Amino acid sequence: MVDPDKNKTPEISVIVTTYNKERELTLVLEAYRHQSFKDFELIIADDGSGEATKKVIEEARSCSDFPIIHSWQEDDGFRAARSRNLAVSKARGKILALTDGDCVPLPNYLETVKNTYKESCYLAGERYLLRQEEASHIEKGKISEGAGKYLKSLIPEREEKRLSKTRRKNRFYRTFRLKIRPTVMTCNFALSKDDLLKINGFDERYVGWGHEDTDLGRRLRSLGIKSANELSEAKLIHLWHKTEASFAGRVRDCANASYFDRGFYLPTCRKGLKHRDYSDLKISIKASNSELQELGERLLSGQSADKAEIAILLQGKDAGASLKFPKDVHVPVLVLERGASVPTGLLKKARLILTGEKLDESALKAFQGTVEILESPSLNEEGLKEIRRKLDEII
Repeated sequence: MVDPDKNKTPEISVIVTTYNKERELTLVLEAYRHQSFKDFELIIADDGSGEATKKVIEEARSCSDFPIIHSWQEDDGFRAARSRNLAVSKARGKILALTDGDCVPLPNYLETVKNTYKESCYLAGERYLLRQEEASHIEKGKISEGAGKYLKSLIPEREEKRLSKTRRKNRFYRTFRLKIRPTVMTCNFALSKDDLLKINGFDERYVGWGHEDTDLGRRLRSLGIKSANELSEAKLIHLWHKTEASFAGRVRDCANASYFDRGFYLPTCRKGLKHRDYSDLKISIKASNSELQELGERLLSGQSADKAEIAILLQGKDAGASLKFPKDVHVPVLVLERGASVPTGLLKKARLILTGEKLDESALKAFQGTVEILESPSLNEEGLKEIRRKLDEII
């Protein structure tokens, strides 16, 4: 048994999610005992499992030469994002290797992560999918006897072909910039802890199956952190299991889809490793007249910064000054007083519109985002207080 408090800081922190899958977790933990790369700790991100899982972890800890940390949260539905954030907060390694408790690593998995890792990049990988019959035959004892040869013998030829095809397609998509590839899947994903801290970890507003990993990837890319290659060479074997209760069949049909597709996002999410108040947000404000500008700065301001995350344009019913969004702002917000003219150019660039009246459908043809109707039609003190409440709720 290793005492993590007395052990030196590991190079890699492996974060393994689990929820009441004792057999799968037993096999996964045994496989990590046979890694060729030894300088790591393993943190189990437990989404509320019972005593049986705790016993599996204690048994593995008693015979492992690397630290095993059990990060547990109360069982309150599928909360993988929060579970991973809790584990990340305990991680000490420079590199984080994120995976699942039903993904058995090949012996060179962590060695490959270490050797292919690049600064300011992430490693997005795949997994070999086993069918139910194939997964049912895997034995802990055989992993112990000869992990490398045994695990490689389990990989179906069809999966070798599938991953080879995926790698070729990803290379094509990346070369011609047709699609963002590889797809980010947190069953096989690695990055630096510092890079994950920059985006405030996983967005905990994703509850239930779907989109929390895709969102993670797009937020990293928005800060210039991109995939190191067309597909990570680090390899895992995925054990068949029944689908999660909140699984919708297709990611676009899941409960998180509307939140993911709302038209905007903050790279540094609000509800992540830390919970960011409205006052912590970096906001710029421009108004169509000086009186409205002063009122907006007093009631809607967040944290002052050279570069804003959110730009709020306040368009009064009097035309006033010409407004435009700052370049490369993440959340462009257009606020329209009732009776205000609707500038077409701003509609194209806005991603969130707060308006005192329903807009004509023809005016929204070029708009891609979210529209909210305000109760207060005027941009006075009462109206701006409502706008702040709305922004705090939506963003």
